[in-house]
Amino acid sequence: MPIMLGYKLWKAGILDDARIKHWYQNMLKPAAEFLTRGGQVKVGWNDWKVVPPQTQQERWEEQWGYSPSTTAAVIAGLVAASEVAGHAGDGEAAQRFLDAAKGYSDKLEASMVTRKGSLGDGHYYLRITQNDDPDDGAPLLDNNSRPGLPEHQVLDAGFLELVRYGVRPATDPNIVGSLDELDSQELPENLKVKYLFSYPGVEGEFPGWRRYGNDGYGESEISAINFPATEAPQMNSGLRGRVWPIFTGERGHYELARSKARLPAGIEALSAEQLAQLRNTYVKAMELFANEGLMLPEQVWDGVGDNSRHGYVKGEGTDSATPLAWSHAEYVKLVRSLTDQKVWDHYPVVPEKLAR
Repeated sequence: MPIMLGYKLWKAGILDDARIKHWYQNMLKPAAEFLTRGGQVKVGWNDWKVVPPQTQQERWEEQWGYSPSTTAAVIAGLVAASEVAGHAGDGEAAQRFLDAAKGYSDKLEASMVTRKGSLGDGHYYLRITQNDDPDDGAPLLDNNSRPGLPEHQVLDAGFLELVRYGVRPATDPNIVGSLDELDSQELPENLKVKYLFSYPGVEGEFPGWRRYGNDGYGESEISAINFPATEAPQMNSGLRGRVWPIFTGERGHYELARSKARLPAGIEALSAEQLAQLRNTYVKAMELFANEGLMLPEQVWDGVGDNSRHGYVKGEGTDSATPLAWSHAEYVKLVRSLTDQKVWDHYPVVPEKLAR
């Protein structure tokens, strides 16, 4: 992510030639070399050999393996690094970074999309897989007091980062096809990711998503105790991660990209009605998730399990971190993206270079 931030600062004219070349040599190039070649991480207890695009810690720092969301950032970062390297006169590195990005992109579906899954039609992006065979049903690690499940049972929306950064178009069949499983209301509660919320006096239902199925980073469904349970080990049973408002913002960005991609030839802007629908679904949902002080929580109560300890209201914040600055940033970016009618975190250079 620092690579892409630096790229944006350069393209915006905030970093002049001298500063971007200095930044490239001292920060960006070493980072991009690591994303290209990998290497041994050895910092205290952390002794691990990274072979990109495999990651030691995915988005939530809980599992290692091949992650669509992490790989999206790696590919986009390497394309951005290639552009800066070329500007800095390092043509050999520029080509190497771009070749690596293309190589990772070429193997995305083969290594991260299952065609033998146990959910829906069996064809969807996995949250993560610990080898490059997404069809072998290998178990994920235990985490947050929940036992690991076969990788094909665990869904998340991380694959939408591929669209956000420009690695895949919003209409990509594997992206669109994975939404049915992600949004399914027929999944068992432990595997279910999407929830709908309604509010008194407000028309309609508003969507929210958990981090992933089998998430245990939240209150116990059995004892209602908060994570981590400290009174007694057995009270850890049934810990459940709840809905995070940030994912409503992320989905809003994706739906903006998909709406733009579906415009008829010659039409570049969404209609007022289309924009209103997006705002009234995704922006409005995030606003409704906020508390009376307009602070967005990390998680909102999804209505599942014992609520006697807290008396939470469905669709309102739990005892999770409030405010969560990340959620507020996502809200601001979504408002800006809808105003500009383009996704804030999208890098047009990424699809342009990957297509060549």
